[in-house]
Amino acid sequence: MLIKERLTNEHGFVLPLVLLVMVVLSVLFVSMFALADANTNQVVVQENNLRGYYMARSGIEIAHAALMTEDADSKYNLQIDRFIEEVEGGTVTLLTDTLSLPENDPISDVEIEVTVVDDEVKIHAISTLHSNGAIHDLSLFINKNNYNNTRWSNR
Repeated sequence: MLIKERLTNEHGFVLPLVLLVMVVLSVLFVSMFALADANTNQVVVQENNLRGYYMARSGIEIAHAALMTEDADSKYNLQIDRFIEEVEGGTVTLLTDTLSLPENDPISDVEIEVTVVDDEVKIHAISTLHSNGAIHDLSLFINKNNYNNTRWSNR
């Protein structure tokens, strides 16, 4: 009954009601803007992670393609055969002339390391983004006995 009397009473009840509605709407709008900002930040983080992953993967694919090219020496079938023999023999000549990595990449720096680990050739890439310094590691393992048997790892 008290509320009904207040609603019919037109002496100063509308102002508190309008203020209450404005406060509720303000809280809703501020929370919506905060949620939209958090979502935008999450999208930027995911985009940077994907960018770092694909830059590292591109570096690995360039190194893999260089290792899978035919060797000029008839003793070896592919460049990877020469690499495996040189690593096991203790002398390694890297394929820096075959790797066509850009000198100055505007997106990130990619470091590539090729090693022999047990029965696998490991191509490891570390991508460091220029925009936020995010680092992404990715590795490709190639079986020495079967070059078609590969596996990816992000460690």
